[in-house]
Amino acid sequence: MTTPTPPPAPAAPATPTPPPALRNFYENPAVPVASGDARSRRQARLLARALGPVHAGVPPATILDIGCGDGTAAATAANTLTGHRVIGVDWSQDALRRARTHIRHVVRGELTDGGLPFTTGAADAVLFSEVIEHLVDPDAALDELRRVLRPDGHLLLSTPNLAAWYNRGLLLAGIQPVFSEVSLRGIHGRPGTQ
Repeated sequence: MTTPTPPPAPAAPATPTPPPALRNFYENPAVPVASGDARSRRQARLLARALGPVHAGVPPATILDIGCGDGTAAATAANTLTGHRVIGVDWSQDALRRARTHIRHVVRGELTDGGLPFTTGAADAVLFSEVIEHLVDPDAALDELRRVLRPDGHLLLSTPNLAAWYNRGLLLAGIQPVFSEVSLRGIHGRPGTQ
């Protein structure tokens, strides 16, 4: 008597690959890649409170700034998180070139197509600021962040508020809200050229 073989497991859904135009958009030096000093300082203070100071005999925390842009937020975090290791991660070579002028550790990484270049549980904290709204597949990105975070790690995620009063005012005036991409062909509502 033979035992029936179980049906094959369903294949995992494929992660959509960002279109080449999306990569070209973020490699464009005219696209702003910084979120602002005040936000960066608030986020760094939140992480410092969660992680605590570095103590003798306790290794410093590893903090990944995913989507680090020009590195100014990571540099602000590093100044506030003295003794901890802050690593800037971005997929844009242009952003990483700029980030190297602000922070010591920068790494090229993607949230899709092979994942981040870190082992499972390598990060004590992830700073994911003003990135999720730019992604083609946010679910895959969050899965990858969960993978690199240690089980009791900290995720600091922020995203623009489309319903904020200033964005509502811009919409009423017929202007594209701040920090929301609507085109891979041009920059709308931001400094830069069309």
